[in-house]
Amino acid sequence: MRIMNSVRSKMIVIFASLLIIAVLIVGLFAYNIARHSLLEAVRADLDSYVQQFYIFLEANPDMDYDVIEKLCNKDIVIGKSGFIFVVDTKGNLLIHKKAQGENWADKPYIREIITKKEGRIRYISPKTHTYKIASYKYLKDFDWIIVASAFENDFLAAPRAALIRNLTVAGIVIVIIGTLFIFFFTTLLVKPLSMITETAREIASQAADLTRKIKVTSRDEIGKLAEAFNGIIESTHSMVLRIRNSADRVAASSQDLSSSSQEVNASAQQITNSIQQISKGVTTQAQKTEEISRIVQEATVSMRQVASNAQQAAAASKQASMRANEGRKATTDTVERMEEITNVVNTTTEVIKNLSQQSQQISEINETVVSIADQTNLLALNAAIEAARAGEAGRGFAVVAEEIRKLAEGSAKAAGKISGLIRKIQTMSQEAVASAEAGSKKVVEGKNAVNKASQALDEIINSVEHIVAMVNEIAVASQQQLKSTERIEAAVGEVANIAEESASAAQETSSSIEEQSASMEEMAASAGELARLAIELKESVAKFKLKEGE
Repeated sequence: MRIMNSVRSKMIVIFASLLIIAVLIVGLFAYNIARHSLLEAVRADLDSYVQQFYIFLEANPDMDYDVIEKLCNKDIVIGKSGFIFVVDTKGNLLIHKKAQGENWADKPYIREIITKKEGRIRYISPKTHTYKIASYKYLKDFDWIIVASAFENDFLAAPRAALIRNLTVAGIVIVIIGTLFIFFFTTLLVKPLSMITETAREIASQAADLTRKIKVTSRDEIGKLAEAFNGIIESTHSMVLRIRNSADRVAASSQDLSSSSQEVNASAQQITNSIQQISKGVTTQAQKTEEISRIVQEATVSMRQVASNAQQAAAASKQASMRANEGRKATTDTVERMEEITNVVNTTTEVIKNLSQQSQQISEINETVVSIADQTNLLALNAAIEAARAGEAGRGFAVVAEEIRKLAEGSAKAAGKISGLIRKIQTMSQEAVASAEAGSKKVVEGKNAVNKASQALDEIINSVEHIVAMVNEIAVASQQQLKSTERIEAAVGEVANIAEESASAAQETSSSIEEQSASMEEMAASAGELARLAIELKESVAKFKLKEGE
């Protein structure tokens, strides 16, 4: 059964079968022609027997009936067992070897004979159930129908055996000669196919040699097939080369992406440190604000004491002046701290904006990776189509193309994850910038409030100086100072609220930066996975043997 696996064996069997069928058809056709010719000759002989007997009876109308009967039943023999019999128009057998005197009008062939009275007929013998042929003619003077009949096989058996024997010998000779011709023809035809098969087997093997070429020596369909196969090899060679180059670019891009992720992670760490410093500054601001509030409360108590005790006005005024100077110094420190907070917040905003720009660059790199993955997937699809066109010889190409397509889909999925992480980072960066800008606004408001407090303290100092000079107006001045200190207390309360809000904003910014850092770590892991996939892709195409220098 293994012999039938080759194309040459199948072609030999098919052509030999067709040749045998053709010989059988020609032999059958020749046999039918010979048979028809023999039967026509037999019919002519029967016509001759009938005509001669007709002429004989017509010339001897007074001949004795017994003589005629003896002549028909014994003297005249047609072939091996044929004879002449006489029937009248009513179906009575007047002269017959075996059924003389019987009426056969009910038999179809007798009925046809007595109806037509002259002609030829082919019928089945009721005894032997074989075909007989007969010629008949009507003798009007006697009302007889003269019938000469004989079995077909008496005349066909010997010629048919000789014809079959001759056709068999001729057919065997023709089949042998035709088979030898087919063998040599299929050898010449299949040899180029064997070269193509051997080349395809070497390409599909572990060596995967894409440098092989099939030598084309003919311009027929097989030559065109060889040229097409060479084209497939060249296309596969170019495709593998492009895939290898694409894998190198993907590996390089993944390394750049990993480096960018590390840089972004480092930037996020710096931002976290800056936010922590902002938080410490805001805490210090809150402490200073509490100290200012305590001083303002003491000033308020002093003003009340001045209002109730005029004798202690000078001492209280000096003490208020001293406290006011301390408050002024504290507000100056607060303004400086707020300036530092403003600078830190601005720096943080710039860092976050830079982080957003770097995320945009990473997104562009990731789009390049997605494009490469799409191109790789398209190339794998084209390779699968070409392999499908190659049929059985392209099965190895189809497997490789499927593996390449899976790798391309893995790269596209990894790139999709990276795109999601980048969008999350950009969103967090925008939220961080918004939070930082809001914190900056709050710091400016706190700064304005502290400036107001500083102005109020200046007024306190001026008021105290006026108290020393104008004791008589101490009551009125004390009331004014009391109102001023109340305003200062309210302003300090606002500053305290601003400090609390700044601390809360700094804490939220720090949490956002930590989430961004975690996202960067996930992106770095995705970049590592992308690099691993690129290495696997390079290993898959490395088994193909390419031209030197490529």
